Amino acid sequence: MVPTRRAYDHRIKQLIANARDPNLFPSLNIPSSTAREWIKKGSFDVVTLPELELASEDLVVKVSNLNNELESLKTKQKLVIFTFKIFGLQIQYKKLPRTDDKSLLIEAIKSAAKSLSLDTCLDAIALSLARYNHWLRSLRKCKIPEVDFCPRTHPLVLTHKEVAKIKDYVS
Repeated sequence: MVPTRRAYDHRIKQLIANARDPNLFPSLNIPSSTAREWIKKGSFDVVTLPELELASEDLVVKVSNLNNELESLKTKQKLVIFTFKIFGLQIQYKKLPRTDDKSLLIEAIKSAAKSLSLDTCLDAIALSLARYNHWLRSLRKCKIPEVDFCPRTHPLVLTHKEVAKIKDYVS
């Protein structure tokens, strides 16, 4: 039976060599001949990346930031995929006559805007803020019966009362 060869972390080797104590980590059951060899060779330089030298608190912060960024990217991806499924490759220059398509997209944008900014959502699908706001205005229903357009969305258009008052003055 061939004995298995164990590999040790370079930091353990370094600590044993610096302390010159072969029994520094008794729980690891490092053979004394191996530990004596490390002590005989002495400490050595280790080349590493700065990212690997971070303290645990720094790593926790970095992981948290990366998780937030990942969630943001997932939200953008969902919005872009949803837009692609409804409208095809680009909506930037495409006319969207169906109101239900617009309302579906507006709901998807509002949902994505809970975790991202509205500008980021609109940039992800190449939709301008002006067009988005126009869609929002066009989807509002006017409560006035028999009116083609709602005076609330067109502030310069006269209301029925104003038109009736002008008729009274003229006649």
